Amino acid sequence: MTSVQLLATFSTKSQDLREQADQSRSRKIMKFLICGQQSIHLTAQNIKLRSFQPTGNLLDHHGIRHVHQ
Repeated sequence: MTSVQLLATFSTKSQDLREQADQSRSRKIMKFLICGQQSIHLTAQNIKLRSFQPTGNLLDHHGIRHVHQ
């Protein structure tokens, strides 16, 4: 193998490695984003559940307390 061929194979190899690294990085980022979205979604659901639990007295949008019998 000549030095030119060697350089060529080396550069394609490093290119492949770089692409693999990019792919795994983007996969990690995607996984992170998906996990983040799911946890945000769950948090939102928890807040919704908590805020819509019927308590005896609810505040209306004026902050006036209404007592439901």
